[in-house]
Amino acid sequence: MKTAKFFKMDLDNGEGEFKLTDEFKSEDSLLKLDIMKDWLVMLKKEYNDTIDEFQNELKIEVNK
Repeated sequence: MKTAKFFKMDLDNGEGEFKLTDEFKSEDSLLKLDIMKDWLVMLKKEYNDTIDEFQNELKIEVNK
């Protein structure tokens, strides 16, 4: 199953969209929960890492 259709981004407006496919929705509930939990863990890590990166960029700008 291809998942590229799940996530879309609009770089001009800084917006993101997540939409499950009918194919994914038809899978077993336990499988979907396991997969979505993995996604959430990875997304949360990337989100937190990006917050750290942004805070470091702000510190650099303030110290200029």
